[in-house]
Amino acid sequence: MRTQRPQRDPRTIHYAIDLINEYGTDLFGFDAEQRTLSLDIEKIREAEGKDDGLSKMVAEEPDKAMYNIQCAVEEHPDLDIDDERGVDIVAVKNAPKRTVGDVKAEDFQTARNLTVDITELSSQYAQLMLADFQCLYCNHKTRMVQDPMTDEIDEPHHCPNDDCGRSNFGQIPIQHADSQSAIVQDLPEASLNPQEMEARFFGEDVNQFDAGDRVHLTVIVRTQSDDKSSREYPILEVLHAEKEEEKASVELEEDEIESFEETADEEDMLELLLESYAPHLEGEEIKAAREGMLLTLFSGDLGVSDGVRDTIHTAHIGDPSTGKSDLLEEARKVAPHHAFASGLNASKAGVSAGLERQSKLESEDWTLKAGTMVRANDGVALIDELDKLGDSAVRSLYDPLARQTVKIDKIISKELKANPATAIASNPKNERFNLDNPIGEQLNYPPALLSRFDLIFTVLDSNEADELKADAMTQKFMAVSTDGSGFETPFTNEEMRKIIYYARNNYQPTITSEAAEYLKGKWTELRDSMEAQAGVSIDTRQYESLLTIALTYARIRLSEEAEIQDAERAWNITRKSFSDINRFGDNDTFDVTMLYAGESTSQAERREDVLSKIRELDEGENTYANEELVADALSEKYEADEVKAEIELLKEKGKVFPMSGELKVSDQSQ
Repeated sequence: MRTQRPQRDPRTIHYAIDLINEYGTDLFGFDAEQRTLSLDIEKIREAEGKDDGLSKMVAEEPDKAMYNIQCAVEEHPDLDIDDERGVDIVAVKNAPKRTVGDVKAEDFQTARNLTVDITELSSQYAQLMLADFQCLYCNHKTRMVQDPMTDEIDEPHHCPNDDCGRSNFGQIPIQHADSQSAIVQDLPEASLNPQEMEARFFGEDVNQFDAGDRVHLTVIVRTQSDDKSSREYPILEVLHAEKEEEKASVELEEDEIESFEETADEEDMLELLLESYAPHLEGEEIKAAREGMLLTLFSGDLGVSDGVRDTIHTAHIGDPSTGKSDLLEEARKVAPHHAFASGLNASKAGVSAGLERQSKLESEDWTLKAGTMVRANDGVALIDELDKLGDSAVRSLYDPLARQTVKIDKIISKELKANPATAIASNPKNERFNLDNPIGEQLNYPPALLSRFDLIFTVLDSNEADELKADAMTQKFMAVSTDGSGFETPFTNEEMRKIIYYARNNYQPTITSEAAEYLKGKWTELRDSMEAQAGVSIDTRQYESLLTIALTYARIRLSEEAEIQDAERAWNITRKSFSDINRFGDNDTFDVTMLYAGESTSQAERREDVLSKIRELDEGENTYANEELVADALSEKYEADEVKAEIELLKEKGKVFPMSGELKVSDQSQ
């Protein structure tokens, strides 16, 4: 709750007047035309030349300091401010820094600086600031200042008229202020468990920000409570707000930059990073996925043409305990800017963006909530347990993955930027993969979602992988038991974070003609092979993806040009990704239609042949359909086991059903 209006302190007022006489009204940011003050704590401290003067009062007792500074300006003999309008304080800057999680009871009623992400934002509303209360019996009026940090009306307990004393009043609003409520959150780069708190904006700061923005706030830490307990909870009254245009911010020393450049010149930076990233994960199954994760972290802002996506999206799908989720957890430690979500507890609005009526703001109005894709804009979005997401949440990913925006067309119309490089991890439908079945039948989400990803890795559990993981854990425990250092790696997590930040902000490579021709040739070969073997063609998205991957490999090397070695790496990891998808079912051709339908062209063709043959036999005058007859009728083209497996899958999908020993085609197959 807001404290009572401070009392005049003549000593503070006279001291502030003396400061004005010596340094002018600029010391307090006085705008004569607007009649406003903007207080800068550091500026006041420098003028005073001490830490325990008025600047400290502004930080530790802001209500008292601001009120008496206002009085000093209004009463200064040379400023001629003698009307009732007075002056208003519109901003306070450079207060002591805190995070949301750091705010404690000792910070209550003090001014503090926080850098936060806005996760939820209400619509604008008018907050009652001043009201008269007229006694319904004697008409006596009592004027009362209202607390803008609560939605409750503060009214007199009884009529102050000695001849009345009753307690029934009519409310007469006198003054309102433009207001907006928000939920703000600590930066995910600073904490794996970022804390949240409510904040309220007023005046010029209203409607200046969107959910998902990162902002620097100067606030007074107010408190709120309910009548049922003695507990008080912090709530932030925003005095000043500025948007942070670059969400990723990492401090680099010159010697660190020189060291990175030297290392890139003398060694293979990619190999060093691969050794440093999630070193506890071992095995061939995870190797390519680790490399793909690094590509995601280094991608984005490559300076390509408008309308061309330059982020690299990677999907990591695999058996439990294969390390795919660990790859995302490691990314949270090294990404300069990221947002994370788990399918176990994320809604549609929590993943992309949306309007929610029941929000953490406890308002009956609609609240705009920024999800992971919006909050991670220009950084990295990490979504674990994708298979646990609801259908609407999964569908909400299509636009940000493909078009880098999230559109809101419910109640309000709004378009939010959502251009992160994205990595997801998920389990197959039955927890473990079955290599005999098409991958599309083993996912809890539409296989077409995979077409939004540049690289897809399927990670299978194996005895070899278990043994390598065990060896890695043994190494770790042996290292800890001797010197406590854990794995010896070329780079620490903090060094990796700095390398990623430096590379993304200083390198926008161009591709050499030789490298471009190599990739064009590989893409053309793939397209021609697909047309010849599978009867389908691929579009230019794969070619754009190859170019983006090659440019990102060059950035990892801290190179201004993507050369043939980068192009070869881009083709090799893309080929590995395609192979990971094509190892499911009986696919014996290199068929990228698996990315769009979840099954190869040959698998889809076989299923249609089986369905057509069942329909043909069932509708014939002297024939009927069962498993043996269908398998025999298609024996020249397929093995009997293949046909029977397809029939079982058609039954599971409800397209075929048994009746009196025969097979019937359902309406769903039409």
